[in-house]
Parts: sequence; C-alpha cells; structure tokens
Amino acid sequence: MTAKKPNKKKPSVDAVLKAIRDSGRALDTSELATELLKAFGGAQEFAASFRQEFNDAPAGGIAKVKMLESVLRIVGQAAAKNKEALANLQDFTDDELGDMLNQVVNDDGEEESKGKG
Repeated sequence: MTAKKPNKKKPSVDAVLKAIRDSGRALDTSELATELLKAFGGAQEFAASFRQEFNDAPAGGIAKVKMLESVLRIVGQAAAKNKEALANLQDFTDDELGDMLNQVVNDDGEEESKGKG
C-alpha cells in the first residue's frame, strides 16, 4: 500500500502575480517558469493540467487554438536552442569533447559513491 501525498493547496494565478509585483525586482522568466512548474507540482503535473484544460475547451474554439500555438512556440524555441547547442559542440576538438565527456562521467560516479558511503 502506498502512502498518499499530502494535498498541498496550489497558489492561484493572482497570488503568483501579486508576489511578482510585490518583489519590486525585474522578472526573471527562467525563475518564473521554474516557480510555475513547482506550483503545479512539476512538469508532468503541469502537462496533465494543460491537457485537461485543452480537452475541456470547446472544439474549434479560440482557447484550443491559443493552447496549440503556445505548444508550437515552446517546441520551436526548444528546437532552436538544441540547434545552437549542437552548433556550439562543433567548435570543440575531439580531444576537448573527450575531456568533457570524461568529466561528466567521473562527476556522476563521484556523486553516486558519495550518496552510498
């Protein structure tokens, strides 16, 4: 038998916007995205909520069109960033890429052994 997660009340959109306004600092979109996903319970919960809203919206309505447009923008931006990252990798020599790969592999191994010991 699995224990149920405590039912945390999710902040309203108004509460999130008020917190941003009251902070008195410039909006960091990366930080906002992170906090929004946390407020929804993570990326999977956000996606499930988004899909439910999409399914509940009237067929052929503007809400569905706007939601689909937002998904296309997100996918397009992610594809552009991935293309940039790939282009940046081409600037490295094989030796540099090998060194980076070894560093990543060694860092992961060190983290695992720290958690076990």
